[in-house]
Amino acid sequence: MQNLIRHFYYGNEEKAILPARREAFTALSEWLSSIAEELKLVPRLRKQLLIACDEIFTNICSYAYEKEGTVTVSAAYHVLPQKLEIVFSDNGVAFDPLAQPEADVKARVVNGQCGGLGLFMVKKMMDSVEYKRENNSNILILTKKVESSAG
Repeated sequence: MQNLIRHFYYGNEEKAILPARREAFTALSEWLSSIAEELKLVPRLRKQLLIACDEIFTNICSYAYEKEGTVTVSAAYHVLPQKLEIVFSDNGVAFDPLAQPEADVKARVVNGQCGGLGLFMVKKMMDSVEYKRENNSNILILTKKVESSAG
């Protein structure tokens, strides 16, 4: 995890701070995979988690900063109810992805358009997606009920 700038652990929460550069996703993916492994998440959930986080991280890297910046990602596991919460935070340009119009999936398929469906997929894969702007930061919260393969 060489692209990982800092990594913190607080009980049921872990936090990583990464550069907002696409190549840092490898470190983020490894970190999230280790959390999924520790929680013994079922393979379907692991894939959904990585796809959703890849999409959000890519959008931050592509659009949040004019030059360079960082992304803070925290993962918190809650026992009751069993859920995993992934929080992305950046100090980039204010942008509420949930305020954007819904993607017209059918029109994109019919017209052969590529791209533009990332947030649509994230919303479908996660149980909830929330956005807030606090202290000049974009904060996007992804929540997923978890199923463990332990048991």
